[in-house]
Amino acid sequence: MHFSVSICTCILLSGIIIMSCQKQCTVTPISKNDIIIIDAGKSQIVSVTGDTAKLTGNVLSGRPSITSYAWSTISGPNSPAISNGDSVSSVATGLTAGVYVFQLKASSPDNVGLDTTTVIVTKTIILRIDSTTNGKAYNFQLINTSDGSNPSGEEIFAGAWTSGGLPYDTKSGFLFDLNQLPANSTIVSAKLTLYSDSTPLNGDHLGDANSGANNAFYLERMTGSWNYTSSWFNIPTTDTANGILVPSTVLPQLDIADLDVTGMVKTMYTTNNYGFQIRMQDTVPYTTRIFCAGYYPQVYRHPKLEILYH
Repeated sequence: MHFSVSICTCILLSGIIIMSCQKQCTVTPISKNDIIIIDAGKSQIVSVTGDTAKLTGNVLSGRPSITSYAWSTISGPNSPAISNGDSVSSVATGLTAGVYVFQLKASSPDNVGLDTTTVIVTKTIILRIDSTTNGKAYNFQLINTSDGSNPSGEEIFAGAWTSGGLPYDTKSGFLFDLNQLPANSTIVSAKLTLYSDSTPLNGDHLGDANSGANNAFYLERMTGSWNYTSSWFNIPTTDTANGILVPSTVLPQLDIADLDVTGMVKTMYTTNNYGFQIRMQDTVPYTTRIFCAGYYPQVYRHPKLEILYH
């Protein structure tokens, strides 16, 4: 928002402004070219690891009459240092996580122009499912007509297959520990990465984590609690309206990298965190998507959730 203010000098008597302004103050008409309109720059998001933000202003009108510039901090979690604060462009340093509002003021003998810009300084936290004490994962399985649910071990997967001639269907639930975020954090973004299992324990056992003509699967937010004694017959419901359909692939291995799950994670953080569920779009036999879980030997391939917050 841009402001332009004319400067007028009036007589103040006993705290009362004399109303006959025409006699007590003189207003000099301002040329259209002297009206100051400035732009403090676009709002921006910067990483706290860089704790510095460039403040780049722009004069839209009135440059010939401007005699001074001044940057200042209107609000924020601390008072950062502002270098070259008397220039149209400056640098703020010493930023911490939070939301800042900076103001640029341009002045001439007869006019003032003001504008503000917002800088959001963020931190990043990376969460992984490493064990039952740092997130958890579980496979819900229906083998023929009987429950076969079990702790996920090295894999989380969605699929339909057969075992000993009997059909079975699998869905998986997994949960990240959002309590590792500082209290009252504001989540800016959340990205999920799942890594294909290169040596699947399920499926065709030939190294194909992805099988079937249509192996698209849904990723959805669970809306009820579950644990390691849960079964196929009491799987929590999911928020199907806000789920994500991950496309089918013909590749035997395909990591799902940086999937945008911001909306789901925000809801988990502000309400109840029951985690995610994956399930096949089509439960046709010999269809799978198999990913590494919390007990997979290579820790860097455990499910990853990268959250940007302030």
